[in-house]
Amino acid sequence: MDLLVTDLLLTAEGEIQGEELIQVVERQYPQLPILVITGDITERVDRLQTLGVERVLHKPFEPQELVQAVDALV
Repeated sequence: MDLLVTDLLLTAEGEIQGEELIQVVERQYPQLPILVITGDITERVDRLQTLGVERVLHKPFEPQELVQAVDALV
């Protein structure tokens, strides 16, 4: 099974940002589970569920937490 894992705040200047990537993927692949990794704890994170994000993993996290999040989504 496929899964999108992305950081919310991608830093490549001039490139697509995390929230925009999530929106594009959600439109094109609405059944694809999305896991967002972020250090951001603002209201922007709360809004992610309306974009189709199934799980948010906050930094810092242990490797096992990532494994468990992926297992839960696939």
